[in-house]
Amino acid sequence: MKKLHNWFIGGYLAKTDNVFERAKLNLLYSLLLFYIADHVFFLGNLISNHYYYHGVLISTATLIYMVLLYMLRKNVSITLIAKVVFYQGIITGILSYLVQQSRMDYIGEFWMIVSILITFFTLDKRYGLTMAGIWFLQIVYCSANDLSGGKLILWHVPADQVLPQAPLFVLIPYFLCIYIIYQFVKTRSLAEVDIQQQKKLIELKNTEITDSINYALRIQQAQLPDKKEIYSQLPDSFILFKPKDIVSGDFYFFRKKGNLVFIAAADCTGHGVPGALMSMLGAEKLSEAVLRSSDTSEILTRLNKGIKTSLRQSVADDATRDGMDIALCSIKAHPQHFPVARESGTEIPLRGGVRGAVVLNYAAANRPIWIIRKGQKEVEEVKATKKAIGGFTHDDQHFDTHEIKLQPGDTFYIFTDGYADTFGGPNGKKLTTKRLKQLLIEIQDKPMHEQENYLGAFIEEWKAATEFIDDILVIGVRI
Repeated sequence: MKKLHNWFIGGYLAKTDNVFERAKLNLLYSLLLFYIADHVFFLGNLISNHYYYHGVLISTATLIYMVLLYMLRKNVSITLIAKVVFYQGIITGILSYLVQQSRMDYIGEFWMIVSILITFFTLDKRYGLTMAGIWFLQIVYCSANDLSGGKLILWHVPADQVLPQAPLFVLIPYFLCIYIIYQFVKTRSLAEVDIQQQKKLIELKNTEITDSINYALRIQQAQLPDKKEIYSQLPDSFILFKPKDIVSGDFYFFRKKGNLVFIAAADCTGHGVPGALMSMLGAEKLSEAVLRSSDTSEILTRLNKGIKTSLRQSVADDATRDGMDIALCSIKAHPQHFPVARESGTEIPLRGGVRGAVVLNYAAANRPIWIIRKGQKEVEEVKATKKAIGGFTHDDQHFDTHEIKLQPGDTFYIFTDGYADTFGGPNGKKLTTKRLKQLLIEIQDKPMHEQENYLGAFIEEWKAATEFIDDILVIGVRI
């Protein structure tokens, strides 16, 4: 039997990991075999007792079930086969009813009961209830017309049939019902065991993956600049950083070099683990570029070459086209803008942050800088060079530098696209850059740390039950 089982449905079972699909398949296969074996025996009894009309019905049904068994062998849809059984049950039940001259008989009852059960288990309740409704209407009709089999028993034994033979055929549908229920419970139990095993395996894998990513977060955080160092040089500033999936494809950068302070917001391709790998590579290459140059334009050119070299984008046609968008700023302050102390006649700069009017050099790849002047209610936008770092960008790509003079009280913002692209609100739409600009204008009277808290709370409320679709990074600095 096992060889026969594997020959008919072994290939089908191998194609699916869905335990309920496998349970339905085994159930349908068992039922078809049972029907065929039962019908062959039943057919011999009908012919020997000269029930030729019923013999034709059973012969046709037997042939149909053989065809369905072959269809299982050919991996035809289980749902389609179950529907054929469903309609076969209706047709055979009605024809059997007509053959008995509008009387109920055990052949019709057999098909109705079996069809109700198989449609409940292999299709859905709608089919089962439809079949049960047809069966119920037939009983009501026979009872209303006081026809044989319509009141207390649900089958009709022909008058010329020997009574002792009747119970065998009368009990067949009920034994079959018990068999069907047993098969369903058995296959469902096996399916539930498989589900529990798969659930445990998934939970174990999920725990291992999550633990691994959480450790990767520690590594990524160690590479990011210490916010205390940033706030010591730019005391009136904030960094709102919200990774989408534990680790982030966005990263912020900070470096003090002579009388220059460098700060950047970068958005690498992807998010999660792939984005985090790109962000760590990008941060490393940016650090190298800043060490070699103080010009923001040249820094981005070097960064572009470094990314393309690391990912072999310049020499391989099938190389990845990953890269990043970035906004890089260098803040230049005159020596008198830094607090100093005197020791043995020598001036020693103290860590106290940039003070007074400054010159800001800005260069970027696809990320703008927004400036809100002190007392103004509009956003001044300086656009970036419309080329990304890495990817399809040429090795010698030039990124324009913009020199911006800032006065005390002026505020500038650099950011990735995650905040503005967050879905939510009353209509489930994107926040948009227009709405973000309006938010920044509305909170200009707040200190920078309060702006960070406000923006963080607002975006959480905006997204509500939806998920973030990207990492979020917003940097604000007030001179």
